[in-house]
Amino acid sequence: MDNSRLSSGIPDGREYYDELPGYLSDGFIGFLLYTTALPLKKRLLRALDDSGFGITREQFTLLGLLWQEDGLYQSELAERAFKDRHSVTRILSGMESKGLVVRLPDERDARLARCHLTEAGRSLCGPLRKVHARYLKEAFRGMDEEEVAGLRRGLLKLRRNLEEDLS
Repeated sequence: MDNSRLSSGIPDGREYYDELPGYLSDGFIGFLLYTTALPLKKRLLRALDDSGFGITREQFTLLGLLWQEDGLYQSELAERAFKDRHSVTRILSGMESKGLVVRLPDERDARLARCHLTEAGRSLCGPLRKVHARYLKEAFRGMDEEEVAGLRRGLLKLRRNLEEDLS
């Protein structure tokens, strides 16, 4: 039987992978990224749930951005969080109802809203970063600094390549 055909006799397209560099030739890397991202997200969700603070993963992302730079526009939050504006509006509404953020009109353009942390939102910074640090330690256990640095460089380069293609 010809190994380049599926059991149904349909060509399987393996020859296209043969044209790739050896480290990509099994076509598995995209699936590996996807199946690694899923448990990463699930573990973070579990860590946040177990913390008892009642913060979702999406809220944690926006809080983290605002801890770095308070007063961002909603559009800046959406861009930096890789979310659409409608999703960010929904997430911020939930955060406002919990008293974590307030949206205030921009001083120069009232059509734009700046997002500011409340005292309650600021007070979660230390405790939630402790939860996140524990999650990172667990997720990356057994990996040394060089491995994580290489992974970071590779993922950033991959993301830039993909973003360029979407621009």
